[in-house]
Order: sequence, then structure tokens, then C-alpha cells
Amino acid sequence: MLRKIILEKIYTQREIDFIKIDSVFVKEMEEYFKKADNDEKDILTLRRRITLDPSSSFKYFRAMERIEIRKKVIQLLLAIAINKVPNKTDKFILKQLSEITDSLISLFDEKDVYESGMKEFLNSDFLINYMDNFKEYYDFNIKEIKDKFAKGKKDGDFIAVLETLFLSSLFWFTLREGNLQKIRKSDLYIYLLSKKLIEEYKNLR
Repeated sequence: MLRKIILEKIYTQREIDFIKIDSVFVKEMEEYFKKADNDEKDILTLRRRITLDPSSSFKYFRAMERIEIRKKVIQLLLAIAINKVPNKTDKFILKQLSEITDSLISLFDEKDVYESGMKEFLNSDFLINYMDNFKEYYDFNIKEIKDKFAKGKKDGDFIAVLETLFLSSLFWFTLREGNLQKIRKSDLYIYLLSKKLIEEYKNLR
């Protein structure tokens, strides 16, 4: 029910409804990656000038790894969208997509990711009206995401792997109330690309 409400809210947004995967969209993505790369260089420059304690150092490098994972997901989805959807026998693309999807959803097992979700929940009067227990909600959604991925990987189902990515982005959309001002650009891109590819691939069946 909550997901349906958020989806309806998202679909009423002009920014979502009218985005097309065209040259303008690709240019926007290139600017996004350029900015992300520049931000990393700035952080690395700062990193060389200061001494971090082990805990802060771990958080810093883990954050960089997470950024790289999300960038790779987006780049692969964009490459598939631009070069047309692969057919059902394209095991190489499925393997690539499965590996990076596995890396992305494994982040849900990390303590600070759960705590980040909890923080979003506690700051939302809207969500509190629909959720009694955040842990149950979190566990239920992450299980659904992982089950979808396991099935897709086992059956060699390209659509199921794409749906895993779609559900992963939708999870954060829900916690951020479908508000485009709160949603991370990386989540928006994963949402748009996976949704487009799911629709196109289904049409090929």
C-alpha cells in the first residue's frame, strides 16, 4: 500500500514522467559522473593533508567504495539502454549485471545503512502513519529484494535482476516520501534506467 502511494506520487512528478533516455539524458549523466570524480579528487587532496583515526579512515574508504558501486550500476544500465536490450541468451551481460547488483544490495546488510534508513523514517511524519515497526518494514523489504535477486540469478532471468535494482531504488524513494528534493540522483538514475529496461525487455518476450 505504501509503495503504491509513493509510486503514484512519483508518477505525478513531471520530472519523472517526461525524462527520456536520450542524448540530453546521457549528457546529464556524464556531468554527474564528472562531478562525482571531482568530488573524490577534492576529498583525496584533503585526505593527504590530514591524519584520520582508523575509524574515520574506514568510513572514508567505505564511502568511496559505495560511490563506485553505484556509479558502475548506472554506467552498465546506461550502456545497455543505449546499445539496446540484450537478448535472453546474452549471459555475459547478465553476469555483469548480477555481479554489480549483488554488490549494491549487499550494502543493505551494513549497520550504518540500516541506521540511515531509520533516521529517514524517524524524520518523516508521513511514514510514521503507515509503519508501526521500522525494523520489520526494513527486513521485509530487504528480504523481498534479495529473494527477487536470488531467483533472477538462479533462473538466468534478466528482468528479475533489473527488478531487483528497481526495488532497491524504490525502497529509498519510499523512505524519502517520493520527494525529488530528497532523493539521491544515483537512486533516481537507477530507478529510471531499470524501469525503462524492464519495460523494453518485456516487450521483446
